[in-house]
Amino acid sequence: MIPNEFEPITSLSHGSRIYFIGIAGISMVGLAEIALRRGFVIAGSDMHASDRTRRLRERGCAIYAYHSRDNILTFRPDLVVRSAAVPANNPEIIATQEAGFPLIDRSIFLGALTRQYVNVVNIAGTHGKTTTTGMLAHIMIENQIDATIHLGGQFTDFDGSSVHIGESNNLFISEACEYNRSFLHFRSSVACILNIDRDHMECFTDMADLRQSFVDFAQLTDSDGTVILPVKGLGCDGLREEISTAFLDAGLTAPRLISFGSYEDGADIGFRDLTYDRGYPVFTLIADNREIAEIRLSIPGEHNVGNAVAALACVWALNLDLAAAALAMNTFNGVEGRFTYEGVFYGARIYSDYAHHPGAITATLKAVERLPVGKIHTVCQPLTYTRLKLLFNDYVRALRASESLLICEVYTDREQSDLGMSSRLLVEAINQDGGRAEFCTDYEDVKKRLTARCQPGDIILFLGPEEVRHYGHLLGLEQRRDA
Repeated sequence: MIPNEFEPITSLSHGSRIYFIGIAGISMVGLAEIALRRGFVIAGSDMHASDRTRRLRERGCAIYAYHSRDNILTFRPDLVVRSAAVPANNPEIIATQEAGFPLIDRSIFLGALTRQYVNVVNIAGTHGKTTTTGMLAHIMIENQIDATIHLGGQFTDFDGSSVHIGESNNLFISEACEYNRSFLHFRSSVACILNIDRDHMECFTDMADLRQSFVDFAQLTDSDGTVILPVKGLGCDGLREEISTAFLDAGLTAPRLISFGSYEDGADIGFRDLTYDRGYPVFTLIADNREIAEIRLSIPGEHNVGNAVAALACVWALNLDLAAAALAMNTFNGVEGRFTYEGVFYGARIYSDYAHHPGAITATLKAVERLPVGKIHTVCQPLTYTRLKLLFNDYVRALRASESLLICEVYTDREQSDLGMSSRLLVEAINQDGGRAEFCTDYEDVKKRLTARCQPGDIILFLGPEEVRHYGHLLGLEQRRDA
């Protein structure tokens, strides 16, 4: 039985008109592409035009670079989908409500999609969702397995899109985000939880509440499905027992529970004999106590070993060829914005990465330190004032040891107040704790400071949201223009 919240979507027919408010968001634009392929008429608006919205415009969609009630009243949609980043006082939301057009959140639209496929893999966790989903997507494409895939980043395997649209309704693969408890609208046949860390705490009363939301997410898994969990640590110790108890207390048949991680820690599917070749991980994959293959990753970091094993656990849960999947893992080169190579600046290699949470920043810096490198120059931009306020001391601890650190002002697209926070305060706190941070006002300021300090063999690492990662892209272009 399909819950009533999905009725505005299930009642649509071929040719129905759907309007997306905030259509340039990486998830929203992908959902719009899927809806367009299904025969719906698509329009939308966003203040941030991009290559993603250009692709939709070229396919005949009306894309507005501003929000106006006239956009809604002219298009006269059968359904309006809103991004969580769009505030309630947005003129298009107000016009939608006054005109009586059905209005739903992005998560409900995505949740409806999860009920239209036979098999659904949802990948959740505070960190690593996009990389793990990208790994699984790459495995499917390399092995010619038909699937529709919804990803939180642009991907070369998708010709630069954030979605890959399959030919059948057999398999759907998606990220499942805990923000605003979005993933509690998603049905899974395979639910993978990568980790649980302190984030989006404005949506939860405390860590226990956040943890419970992941238990609730797991409970939406089909009884004949699979829940995949870390064998140890990553904020998930004891979660297996909590999920089993939740199914028992609800009188429901629990799905299969399998663990991933280190084989020595007892994982059902795990890595063994981990070494590094010029900073990149090499390990043996073990499943069900059998050696499957040696895997050599092309992206750095022990955290990506865990992501790779989690993606392979999803393959195992789907009863697909694990050896063939392991072979494909060797040719995965990452998703856009996840340790993306941007070029060279005065002999220093440039990489950009979405790491915006202190935990992700720490893992990424640790990974880069294993690479052949002279000096690491870190350019960081916190994402949202709320996160900076809640995790301020964690940011200080994550960044204070950086030997060359530039910090840009906080980026936000959904907050009405800075909550008394700023990156200048973060710089001051890092330096008081023995660090060497400098505040930067804009791209030109960043470039000037890097020009004075970069040497051949160094690495420049841009960490944070799309704005600061774009700085990395621009910096790579500087050297090409000079060549």
